Amino acid sequence: MLSPKKQADIINERAEKYFIPNIRARYQINIVNDRFDKRYNFFFLKGRPNHFTRSLPLRTLQGEEYDIEYLEAIYRELKKQTNFTIKFICFDGQRWHSNDAEVR
Repeated sequence: MLSPKKQADIINERAEKYFIPNIRARYQINIVNDRFDKRYNFFFLKGRPNHFTRSLPLRTLQGEEYDIEYLEAIYRELKKQTNFTIKFICFDGQRWHSNDAEVR
């Protein structure tokens, strides 16, 4: 299992590859909890006015990496590295272990 910093480096590097500066564009990273297959999927979402929004896969964490504490560590590292909005999808009722706050 890779360190959270290394995982964040990989995710950020892949997101930067898709980033093309545009003043009116929207960029964000979506973290999706696939609770049926027990994995976290990272997507880079980019959209411009009058164009289709594109969702591009960045990374998947599964198996022993499917752990909320591990995800929290990756999220904290990712926040340090990027200014993209990070949105959590399908994390209903889950809480971070460090501060018992709801995952948002």
